[in-house]
Amino acid sequence: MEWLHRYDPWWSERDSINSDEKIERWRESKVRVYPGLYKDILEFIGKKYWGSIFVFRGPRQVGKTTLVKLIIRDLLERGYNPKAILYLPLDAPKIMNTRDFYEALRYFLLRAKTHGCEHTIIFLDEVSALSDWARVIKGMVDSGELSNSIIIATGSHTMGVLSGEELLSGRRGEYSGLKTTGIYYPLSFGEVFKALWGHEVPFKIDDIFDDEKIPVIEDWLADNIEKLMRVLDIYLLTGGYAVALDKYLKQGVIDKEIYEVYVNLLVKDAMRNSLSEKYVLALLDLLSERMTSKLSLNALARDSDLRSHSVVARYLEYLESAYTIITLYPIDLSRKRAVLRKEKKIYFMDPFIFHAVRTYIWAYSNPFEASVEWLSSQENKSRLIEAIVASHLIRLVPIEPWRRVHMLTYYLENREVDLVLRHDAGFTVVEVKWTEQIPKPTRILYKLKTHLKAKLLLTTKDVLKVENNIIYVPVPLLLATAH
Repeated sequence: MEWLHRYDPWWSERDSINSDEKIERWRESKVRVYPGLYKDILEFIGKKYWGSIFVFRGPRQVGKTTLVKLIIRDLLERGYNPKAILYLPLDAPKIMNTRDFYEALRYFLLRAKTHGCEHTIIFLDEVSALSDWARVIKGMVDSGELSNSIIIATGSHTMGVLSGEELLSGRRGEYSGLKTTGIYYPLSFGEVFKALWGHEVPFKIDDIFDDEKIPVIEDWLADNIEKLMRVLDIYLLTGGYAVALDKYLKQGVIDKEIYEVYVNLLVKDAMRNSLSEKYVLALLDLLSERMTSKLSLNALARDSDLRSHSVVARYLEYLESAYTIITLYPIDLSRKRAVLRKEKKIYFMDPFIFHAVRTYIWAYSNPFEASVEWLSSQENKSRLIEAIVASHLIRLVPIEPWRRVHMLTYYLENREVDLVLRHDAGFTVVEVKWTEQIPKPTRILYKLKTHLKAKLLLTTKDVLKVENNIIYVPVPLLLATAH
């Protein structure tokens, strides 16, 4: 098991974590952001519910491993025994099957016990790479081998990770309401704003609907609109991918390799799930071309050369589980629920994902320049802005896919209404516009307002106002407050 020591050098030298490649890169980065999950996981570990597990998921290359290494560094700095901490990536070459996984865990546990460690903390990275990882954990929990351990598991798509959570359901201890799962999204617009300007946007989305706070927001906006616009221009290129954002801030461009690594890993994971590289890319090509348009499974099957709508559905399910796309369904006004069998709207989760996919498929020699050129079209920019708004609003609803289906929808009648957000206080209808002119509400918007008793929100470029019970809000302000 000598190979395992290379992943856990702190067993021999506590301070070696500071020489870790991920830590060094984070320290040198212009984008040093601690996501909310950092606090959640440290709180989870601090509760010391031995025999429990925290699972978090997120797209490839988003920074999950860096987050894990930062947490390990924090634990070591707090005085945790370094021999009681295991970092094990399940996509390591030595982990070929569940037997290898089990043997690695047993080796660590026996070694920790030999060194007098009564309790251990185990970090399992990229569990999606091993289909039966959770069965191994379940067996070891049942046998008592992990009764004195806390496990933190990461994965790149929900298919493998959710099945693991379900398998371990009822075996994660009594948490007294403690958060035990999460999604590591790409950085939000607000997080990028803070990274670039050193301070947060001091408002939340609910504040936009508070008449008493509008004057305060207007004053703040007058001083900060140029900052918001600058962040929007950057976010349209880099999205919330820290590695892409860091490169752009340092050198003004994004290396081709960064685009290609994301797509290569996405395709590799798809093939691991018995999907065809050819059809994954063919489908992604169609989705990038038709983003913000209404789509049917039959049309996608026909145009991508996939055999049937059921096969397309399987591919789309994978892409959504990998946090590459989000799918919105039309809402039935009478039932106030999504209609799953009708045409869908499919957005990319993040602008960088969109650019990486599009430039990879079309084999651009300079993906960054190709992305800048694509964004020079106002129509293209408007489409991507609509996708960004959708991807930020989706973060406001429950993380489980089967629950969020009815929480963020769109409305279809002659012409569509972009987004319908359901929340505890009712509904908010959002029409996304990116034009110089102030948008005018349509008859359909008023219909939705009446039927759903909804708040109406229309986006603008830089104008904030309330008129006839309709809220007009600048796109970047909406994005910055969507948390």
